Amino acid sequence: MNILIDGITYRLVTPRDEAEIEKSIQGNSHHIFGENSFYFDVKKVIRSKSGIASIPDGYAILFEPKPRWCIIEVELASHSLYDHLIPQLSKFNRGIADTQTRKKLADVLYEAFNNDVV
Repeated sequence: MNILIDGITYRLVTPRDEAEIEKSIQGNSHHIFGENSFYFDVKKVIRSKSGIASIPDGYAILFEPKPRWCIIEVELASHSLYDHLIPQLSKFNRGIADTQTRKKLADVLYEAFNNDVV
């Protein structure tokens, strides 16, 4: 199925797996997050003080409308909201509450930026 919006043709695609979506995000990150953004396809563990760990699919730094950073988690619609997504988001939230985890993550993203992984 194709959709035409403002002279641009969009094609509806059903991804096979999360890896296909991640690849699409990599190639279209400036369209998704904005021209003044950086997407990091970096799999870095976020660990809470109590040792609970989770690995997001990536990270993004957005500069507009105000600077902020985001954890990116790619999921298929077939995954359960309450059994799969909410537990993951809770782990991310607990992990980034730890100052040391945030510092380590900042160092990883800084290194990725300097090594042109963005």
